[in-house]
Amino acid sequence: MQRSEFVALWNELAQPGGPVVEDMSMSTGKPLQTVYTPPSGWAVGVPFTGTHGDLWITLTRGPLLRSAGTAGGDPEPGTCSGEVIRLNPANGRASVVMTSPDNVAIADAVPSPGGHRIAYLAGGCANSYFDMHLVVRSLVTGSQQAHLASLTPCHGLSPPSWSAHGRRILLTVSPSTLPAGSPAVASETCQAPAAGELDVLTSSGPGTQTRPPSTLTSRGPGTMTEAPGGCSYAGAVFDAGGIAAVRVCGLQADDYMGAGYLVQLSRSTSELSVDALEPFDGASLMTNESGQVLVDEYEPPTYSGTLGHQVQTGPFDWVWTFDGKTLHLVARYVAHATAITGATWW
Repeated sequence: MQRSEFVALWNELAQPGGPVVEDMSMSTGKPLQTVYTPPSGWAVGVPFTGTHGDLWITLTRGPLLRSAGTAGGDPEPGTCSGEVIRLNPANGRASVVMTSPDNVAIADAVPSPGGHRIAYLAGGCANSYFDMHLVVRSLVTGSQQAHLASLTPCHGLSPPSWSAHGRRILLTVSPSTLPAGSPAVASETCQAPAAGELDVLTSSGPGTQTRPPSTLTSRGPGTMTEAPGGCSYAGAVFDAGGIAAVRVCGLQADDYMGAGYLVQLSRSTSELSVDALEPFDGASLMTNESGQVLVDEYEPPTYSGTLGHQVQTGPFDWVWTFDGKTLHLVARYVAHATAITGATWW
């Protein structure tokens, strides 16, 4: 069933204040009402929708940077805070479901079907940049397990996605190009990671059962799936047909830009269809309990004319739905007047 509304992390740039969580019309793309305003001083993550229509939002603060003139800013340990809140759609009340330790940065907390577990990304407060790992936490017992924590620093992970029955977790992993065993150095920046691969972990109980880290290089069947040569996976979700993934092709070693495609993979990872995105610089995917996919895409500005008389077009934010075969436009936003940094189903 097609939804009539979606939720966006929304910011009208002409208005004071930061982004809010806004209820949006699926038919017109216009904002309807603000459903959550984050507290001052906190960065708000893209909302994720739970099984019962509740919104799960990750709030973060820190780290404090000790030196603006140092590469990486020289972040200070112990200056991070994080909370995962659950917003009740019936009464608009927000309740805290998890608080992170002071020395841990968190992002992208996604509830399992039923809301008894969450999967999120975590890393050290001073060295989480391109060095996060996956954590699966039981909200019933508080027990948790960390996974992919042994990856070499300067790798990339996408937000996790749960399968419909909560038995598997999907994310993209972009391996580091540094020598294995290289340490994370908080005062330095990262070079771009290698091409992203699809990683499916099997889940059971409060934690996740997964292969040992050594098999990350062997890419056994049903675990790691590489993109075709010259391409990289930049995000993926379980959907009604199997897996919907963003594939970027034409990459250079030091450049994330390339031609973007939304790819539908069957459960056997065979490709069913490909739909081209606009010229783009990033896209995120969200799925609901019916396996429908919502796509939020950013298109960078383009320039025409001669030097000194250039005309800028864009940038734009796009919101699409994807039915496994075709992208369907919901709305396009002029990104220098508004900013959508994430959209999800209501």
